[in-house]
Amino acid sequence: MKNNFTQALKELTGFDGEPNEKAAPAYEFTENMESASFETIKVEEPVVTYKEFSDTSSEESTRITATMVIKGNIESKDNIFVNGEVVGDIKTSANINATNLILGNVSASEMFLNNARVRGNITLNGDFMVGNNSVVVGDIKCTNLTVAGKIKGNCKVDKTTALSKEAYISGDIATDNIATEQGAKINGAVTIIGGTQDIDADFDFGGEF
Repeated sequence: MKNNFTQALKELTGFDGEPNEKAAPAYEFTENMESASFETIKVEEPVVTYKEFSDTSSEESTRITATMVIKGNIESKDNIFVNGEVVGDIKTSANINATNLILGNVSASEMFLNNARVRGNITLNGDFMVGNNSVVVGDIKCTNLTVAGKIKGNCKVDKTTALSKEAYISGDIATDNIATEQGAKINGAVTIIGGTQDIDADFDFGGEF
């Protein structure tokens, strides 16, 4: 029985029950850990994304080309693509896509800016996307606001305000909720307007200060 056990132990471990200095250790450790590999876990920052309107021509769109300068107000029911310059107010029940210059107030459903400049108040029933290298000087009212450019003016946002790391806002923001990437800059007050009545009730528990 002992011989059988010894033989089995030797086959499993290489150790036959007697001291053996030549026997290889089961595990080998080294002080040199330079060649050791370690798994690195990278934590990604939240990414603010914004959508673009289609740039395809259609019968339901008005296009102001890059060489055009419109002086006067524009009123339409179609999508408006401003690739040139407009000096005057723009009003439409559809969307506006601007890549150049607007000097005037804007009223629309949704609006997207890319490398554009706007000086005037903006009132939208839907979303407002301020893309890279875009600048707005004026107050803004919209449903959702996404910013990767610069704004100088107060912003009233019914739902979500999302700021990318390149965003800069000089003015007060009133919004239901806000999400910012590291690097975004706000020079003004931020007010979260959702559920304020329930929050205020938490501070009413008697006593005077």
